[in-house]
Amino acid sequence: MREGSDEEASAVKRILMERLGLRTHQLAIAWSSVLEGTKYSHPKELPNFETVARRQRYRRIAAQVAHSKMASLFLAHHEDDQYETVLMRLISGHRAAGLLGMRAATDIPESHDIHGAYQSGMVDDQASKSPMINYRPTKYDLRSIKAQIMADLDPDLVARELLQGTPASTYLEDELDQYVPKAKMMLPAAPPEVEDGGCMVYRPLLEFSKDRLTATCEANGIPWFEDATNHDATLTMRNAVRYISKNHTLPLALQKPAVLAMSRRLREQAQLDEGEVSRLLGRTIVRDFESTAGTVVVQLPSFRIPRLWKRQSKDVRHAKRLEHYRYIAALLVKRLLAIVTPDLQGPAAANLQNQVIRLFPSLNDDPSTYPEHPKAFNISNVHFHPVRTSSDPKAPMNWYLTREPYVSGRPVPICESPRLPLRLRWRRRPELWRWPPPKAWQLWDGRFWIRIYNRTNVHVLVAPFDARYAKAFRDSLPDGRARDELMALLKHHAPGKVRYTLPAVYTWGDHEVAIRDHERSSDVEKAQLLDEAEIKEQWQKMGMTAQREEYYKTRDWELGQAAARGKGDGDEVVVETPSEESKVLVALPTLGIARPGLTNWIRCDVRYKRVDRSTLSESAKEERDLAWYWYKRARARVKAGAKLLVAFVCGAILALAIAHGHTSLLRAASTPPTSPLFPASAAAPAHDGMAASTAVVDLGWYPPSQTVINNLTHVVSNDTTGVYGFIFNSSYTPDDQYGTYNWCNMPHVRPQEYVRPSEEYELAYVELIHRHHKRTPYAANSFPVESYNWDCDDEGLYYFARPFSEDAPASDPGAGRNSSALAYWEVFSGINPFEALAPGWKGTCQFPQITSEGLDDAWQHGADLYAVYHDLLGFLPSRDGGDDDDDNESWAQKVKYRVTNNVITSEVAGMVVNAMRGDSNTTTGSTPLLVQPDGVDSLEPSYTCAAAADLYDSSRSDADPAWAAHLEAARGLYAVLDGISGVDAADEGFHASLDHYYDNLSARQCHGKPLPCKLVNATSTSASASSPAAALVNDTGSCVTQAMADEAYRLGNWEYSHVYRGSGAGWRRTCAGWSTANGGGTLWFHNVAHDGSVSRVLGILQVDVMVWPGMGSEVVFELWRRTGRGGDEEGAAASGGYYVRVLFGGKVLTSSNPSLGTLDMVPVETLLAYFDGLVGVNASLVVDKCDNSTSS
Repeated sequence: MREGSDEEASAVKRILMERLGLRTHQLAIAWSSVLEGTKYSHPKELPNFETVARRQRYRRIAAQVAHSKMASLFLAHHEDDQYETVLMRLISGHRAAGLLGMRAATDIPESHDIHGAYQSGMVDDQASKSPMINYRPTKYDLRSIKAQIMADLDPDLVARELLQGTPASTYLEDELDQYVPKAKMMLPAAPPEVEDGGCMVYRPLLEFSKDRLTATCEANGIPWFEDATNHDATLTMRNAVRYISKNHTLPLALQKPAVLAMSRRLREQAQLDEGEVSRLLGRTIVRDFESTAGTVVVQLPSFRIPRLWKRQSKDVRHAKRLEHYRYIAALLVKRLLAIVTPDLQGPAAANLQNQVIRLFPSLNDDPSTYPEHPKAFNISNVHFHPVRTSSDPKAPMNWYLTREPYVSGRPVPICESPRLPLRLRWRRRPELWRWPPPKAWQLWDGRFWIRIYNRTNVHVLVAPFDARYAKAFRDSLPDGRARDELMALLKHHAPGKVRYTLPAVYTWGDHEVAIRDHERSSDVEKAQLLDEAEIKEQWQKMGMTAQREEYYKTRDWELGQAAARGKGDGDEVVVETPSEESKVLVALPTLGIARPGLTNWIRCDVRYKRVDRSTLSESAKEERDLAWYWYKRARARVKAGAKLLVAFVCGAILALAIAHGHTSLLRAASTPPTSPLFPASAAAPAHDGMAASTAVVDLGWYPPSQTVINNLTHVVSNDTTGVYGFIFNSSYTPDDQYGTYNWCNMPHVRPQEYVRPSEEYELAYVELIHRHHKRTPYAANSFPVESYNWDCDDEGLYYFARPFSEDAPASDPGAGRNSSALAYWEVFSGINPFEALAPGWKGTCQFPQITSEGLDDAWQHGADLYAVYHDLLGFLPSRDGGDDDDDNESWAQKVKYRVTNNVITSEVAGMVVNAMRGDSNTTTGSTPLLVQPDGVDSLEPSYTCAAAADLYDSSRSDADPAWAAHLEAARGLYAVLDGISGVDAADEGFHASLDHYYDNLSARQCHGKPLPCKLVNATSTSASASSPAAALVNDTGSCVTQAMADEAYRLGNWEYSHVYRGSGAGWRRTCAGWSTANGGGTLWFHNVAHDGSVSRVLGILQVDVMVWPGMGSEVVFELWRRTGRGGDEEGAAASGGYYVRVLFGGKVLTSSNPSLGTLDMVPVETLLAYFDGLVGVNASLVVDKCDNSTSS
């Protein structure tokens, strides 16, 4: 095309061979054939030169790839090429699908009709002697299989069977033959093989800029070649875009970083969308795929639109959900269309909205308007025909997908094969005609690959089966049985009008008559005494002129014979209408039906185009598969391996003995060695109503152990790295590291590590407090400008809890409580059922939202608890409340769950309930959840206490020297994080403590998301003042590093240790803000709450090492009754025979208070005396302090 291009290509070839030892092919485009029939004399004159050049280049490469049987083609497109491509498409007005840019891996383009290059060639490869991909067993494997078979054979049995022979009837006993029906059996036709394979194009250099690649080549002594025409800005649009981007300063939104970032985000979103489609495909029944006719039967899934939460704009949210669901449904329809459609490119998802509403009634704006009997319709040349398989009107609809019937008057797809060349027929009898060399495969109707072998003297073509030729074809079959078989096959594989989309083989004229005519020709008579070698020699000696004359003479003779028969024929294949009399139907190749003896003269190989195997393999095949899918979705989402959780219970130990009536409250106590937390007022007697204790209980505050966690100097030291071996980036903790602090999923009670007390103890009651599992950040913790999307479209709940409502069927038995919620374990299909967005947040997540990983963690948590307290200890009732239980009380009477007035704890409770109750109530079960009153987003307090609030504020103010010192030490970190995140330095929420940054960064890392980078708000200079064009440019040079995040995590743990365990003021505030109780008859009381609830319990118990309770933390209070069946008990004895064990993170909790110490089998009186001594009986001291009154 340009002068010197051949020399340049030869130079490149030489360097590749000499320097790199690569085998090369230098290919050229035949521009003369491209320009033939046009008014242009040079390729540059073409108005669409770039498009034509691209097509011809790929087709030339594809032909070479198919010839050389290559499976991979690596192209050197780089980052600059990607930028130019996206920018050009942006200028051309492409939508999101076009702005994805060049794919890193894709099928070779512009070559859909080249067999062996585009999605084809695998069948031939596997049939070859040396396939590229060899699935055949090795000789060693064959010998091993043979030896195994021979070893399993019984020689005596084989000998007897050989002597007796094999019965010809169905049954071994001949007398049963009379009961076997003698109906005719018709086996379906062997379906055509389905193609696969082809060449994949890979672009591994898309992440590298041109400058970097040039420098790499030069550094390694490899010359860099570049087409000089690339610098001609007038030649192509790409050249013009390249010139403008290099020589002009574009708006920030159009510069390379912003354009590539946009394309990357769109690709990520496209991947998420495809993931949703794959999950939706698992609920789609795809069956009866027939490569014989290219048909398939599908049963589409239904969408269940989740209910909206209160205070949301229902119309807007509902419309948004419908829009998203319709888009995902459209992508699913595109996958199904690809199985049948003849079109190379299916319709855009945006153009399928009307059809989606017809296929998915629940996505209609008003589902009630959906017709009772939907009608058939067409999409992308595919006919959708509704089929009901049940008389039940509520039964799901099946859709039969077929190729749309051909429209009358429009050209039909045709593949041609000319007659056998004259040089192979000349002076030879027909039986000596040889098969011609194999022809290339042709793509017929975009669905079937066709290859015709023709050794006759008539033209052959493949065209759609036409009803006008059906009778003659049926009459040409040898007998009635063959004709019945034809009709049966058509009815089975291609019912109704579907049969007229089948490929059929036609001849122009009757090939049998034409062959008989040739036998009477004069040149055949001359060949009677000549052998094959002599015929070839004579033909070659004739020369071109004589050969041409012989050709015309033979053609004229054949035309005369055809005219004598009243039928036209000719050498040139003219595509005429199917009504032409000379057209003869001779075979239906996909059904394996042909005129007798046809394969001796004409053969037609046929294969179906490649079908996405994932569409067929990932989908269900029948209703049973669909049910199995739901079961797997419910159970298999739980990740393998240990999942470590930490969780803790409220101070409801006061209710332990009350619930069972075994231990009375102590009515008096001796004076403690230190003053109580809240001195009694003059109007209220000290320790009102307390009984004498059998042991002196120390009620003093004791500081925690000094560790690196609460050592501020170590926390902020430049020499400190990491976070003490804690885990912040995964829910998974290896078994050998059980007990390690894992913020994402704290350790919890589970069978592997649980230590059961001796047999003389019997478990009587369990209460635990359990922090919710991992989630997205709260709205208050989100950054003003996000650096990437955080979408929760795939975070739908599979087991869920319905929040409390005014019309709930049951209420919390506690006074002043709100109506209960219900925890469900029926399957729920939904995409982001929350959708509460905030300004600056890029994505669809709620603030906060329990993610799918958090739901998995919660389910595993519940399963582990049941495995310990039912399977191991036999304490929890059976899931079905059957005869194996100690009594017949229901699960709901024995096991209770309480959640905060926040939906995320209800979601976690729903997963825990499902795991603990199992699958016996999968479709109908529900469990009440006791919920805190309106406005109380925690388990505590259920009252207001100004004194407690003052104590809390004092520990988090500049008046506290330690707190002020830690804020000063964090000043530098704050400045960096503020600059990256866009948070205002005056934002009190982010700067009162590290809570917000800790929450935001840890949520990202726990879900495998990168730490954020700085985004710069930019405004296009070309935009008007009234409507500026805003853009976000990612400054990858300014990002939150892991060291910054680690320092925030260290400071956060220091803060929790200081607030809840660092001073006596914090301890007093914690005790003043705690309250809980339960009803009688309960064996298990499960509280799902937040980190503040867990921290208060740890503070009250004076845990020796205080940390920030991570996601899924738990504290478990176990009340054991001593039965006397075991050995001697060491230590203090409980007067009532009851002992308490407290577990924190699955292990026994250790307190700094000497009276509590290691909380392993502590007499219950000791713990009750400790609680009563701190707050008074019935919290009388707390009431007095908070209300300045002795009234309760």
